[in-house]
Amino acid sequence: MQDSWCKNDGPIVHFPFRLSHQPKHCGYPGFELHCNNKNDTILELPSTVHLAVEKIEYVSQKIHLYDPDQCIAAKLPKLNLVQSNFTNDDDLTVLFNCPAPLADYIEYDFVPCLGSSNYKVYAVSWTFSLQLFLSWPCTKNHQYPYSHSTFGENMLQLNWSVPLCENCESKGMDYGFKDGTNLLETHCFNRIITRKGTIWEEFINEIGTIGRIHHVNVVRLLGFCADGFRRALIHEYLPNDSLGRLILPVSSCPGSVSLISWNKLQHIALGTARGIEYLHQGCDQQILHFDI
Repeated sequence: MQDSWCKNDGPIVHFPFRLSHQPKHCGYPGFELHCNNKNDTILELPSTVHLAVEKIEYVSQKIHLYDPDQCIAAKLPKLNLVQSNFTNDDDLTVLFNCPAPLADYIEYDFVPCLGSSNYKVYAVSWTFSLQLFLSWPCTKNHQYPYSHSTFGENMLQLNWSVPLCENCESKGMDYGFKDGTNLLETHCFNRIITRKGTIWEEFINEIGTIGRIHHVNVVRLLGFCADGFRRALIHEYLPNDSLGRLILPVSSCPGSVSLISWNKLQHIALGTARGIEYLHQGCDQQILHFDI
């Protein structure tokens, strides 16, 4: 399946998710996303709760959501995950109204978008001593099955277990419906490399340029690997290790000397110069050496 996105720095979207303009067989039922007028990636949850997608972890099967209006706490009371494909961790948080600000503490979060000039709202973890909190001049508001950090950080993490994509994703393979149908029968298949925007295109162009370089004084590029935003170049094996480690002194102590003789260093310098000269003038597409 090809990757999609709403904007260049937005989350990559592929199976089991799909964007609303794509055919239904591009995603699993209940995993539809859409782009809003600001090009945020939006997931609509039951009870018409719309949250933006920060990132999707396909191997661990987690999706990180936030409220573009910066008040996820106001939307969570309406959310009913029973009617969705997603679950959340079994945390429990209690909201308290307090007449005065409290000192920062790891077991509760201030919820700035709720409250008023008369009271502040705090999200308190169920692991915290609620009796201690009740001993303060605070009033219990309501409790929710979400982490207390969800309220303070405006970030909700949800999980999905069906469809089970982690085995395919961990092997670097794609996952989708068999034979391009929308029958609920899925399988792994080899990934087609399609990635987003000009950054990926520039990377591929650079690979093509470097891959055509063949010179005795220039390390040869053999290939590359790419997984999302992680990229690695594969060069020919260097049996004598890195040149930099050989020409530097044995230690940083004063008076230490290089392991290589001056004659050998001169030979290395000439070889380096020939390699740079080839990049500037000898190869089909001339390259400045600081681009390599």
